[in-house]
Amino acid sequence: MPLRSSGPSGWVSFEIGVKLVMFDEEGKTVLIAVDSEVLDFFENPILDDDVACFKRHRDKIERVASALYDAGLMEDGRVRVTYGDLRRL
Repeated sequence: MPLRSSGPSGWVSFEIGVKLVMFDEEGKTVLIAVDSEVLDFFENPILDDDVACFKRHRDKIERVASALYDAGLMEDGRVRVTYGDLRRL
């Protein structure tokens, strides 16, 4: 069951990497953790800052997170998106 985006006003945290929430089919929140080097996959060097880079590529990152969730690839109750996951785009 694919995840739904929480949208631009949904919870996102930029600390070490990016953390955000998405919703499953039942509307329950699923934490998504994105490794910090993931943004470098999309832009190297990043044109401005990590936040703007994430916003430009959020749809792709969320598609990968949803596919990982569908495959049951969760760690400690969250989906972790790594650089290796994006190489399979």
